[in-house]
Amino acid sequence: VFAGMTPAEVKALLVLGPGSFVMASTIGTINVGLPAVQDEFGVSLSALKWVSIMGAIMMASMSLCFGRIGDIVGRKRIYRLGMLLYCVFSGVAALSPTFAVLIAARVITAMGVAMSIPLGIAIGAASARPDKRGQVIGVLASFTAAGMLAGPSLGGFALDLSGWRGVFWANFLVA
Repeated sequence: VFAGMTPAEVKALLVLGPGSFVMASTIGTINVGLPAVQDEFGVSLSALKWVSIMGAIMMASMSLCFGRIGDIVGRKRIYRLGMLLYCVFSGVAALSPTFAVLIAARVITAMGVAMSIPLGIAIGAASARPDKRGQVIGVLASFTAAGMLAGPSLGGFALDLSGWRGVFWANFLVA
């Protein structure tokens, strides 16, 4: 995987890869806990789906905007802000006293994902030599795919240990 890469390229992958894994696993971890959220808050299925739909909406609508903002004010700055938002508001989601607070926290965590995943790829590509950019992007994409695959299992584990709030606490602690 790291064949022919410089120490800087390997470092970038070792820093950005786990972040991509965690952010991508969010999709599956949250979906596993939705029935428990519905039971606690007594919301309709159509309202409940907004918890998971927020990620897709934010990624589709905001990734390009945050990419451009990263180009202007600094990719690493926006990447770190995204990770911070994701971490802090995963904790807020875990503590949500109402469904409305959970939705608001989910919007902000999804905004953090929309900042961090695309900018992580841009940072990784910028850190690589031209002949290694494809390899770096491929490894980061592999971390993302692995996160998407592992998400439901990780979410089920967290759900069994401590309920739906545990799913968000796990995101908080890992990020």
